[in-house]
Amino acid sequence: SRPWMKWIAIILAIALAGLLIGFAFDYWNTSQQQQAEQEQDQQAQANMVTVPDVEDRPRSEVIAELEDLDLLVTVNEEANPDIARDNAIRINPAPGSQLQRNSTVILTVSSGREITEVPDVVGLSLEDASRALSDAGLSMSDSVEEEESSADNTGRVTQQNPPAGSQLSRGSRVTV
Repeated sequence: SRPWMKWIAIILAIALAGLLIGFAFDYWNTSQQQQAEQEQDQQAQANMVTVPDVEDRPRSEVIAELEDLDLLVTVNEEANPDIARDNAIRINPAPGSQLQRNSTVILTVSSGREITEVPDVVGLSLEDASRALSDAGLSMSDSVEEEESSADNTGRVTQQNPPAGSQLSRGSRVTV
């Protein structure tokens, strides 16, 4: 028989064994990498929190919840006529966002209605007084009190309550 055929068979068997060992090593190495990546993903997800909905909730309650989630809170105040003073208006990033623990969120809370100064309307006509109050974000009371006065004061404002210079919330009424 032919001795060289035996050597070719041995060489092919060694090559096949080497190929099988290479595939097995690659498979084992790839599965180890995948397992390590999955563990990293699980750790990253365990380190993530969801930003809660905060609108119109008390400031102290919202801050406590955010701090319990290991978020750092920066608070801004903003006038808002629709949300009570010290209640949350909004949060940034938006509710439902996924953040890593120790991330910073910006909480905007209501400082209440915006404050404005009452203008001096004494001596003005009712129409001019109403316009001046409106320009300041205020309105004239529906009930105008009339009083006896000299002819040159007829149809003019002689008194106002609250007095000029007082601080009022926008939308408040002034009696003349």
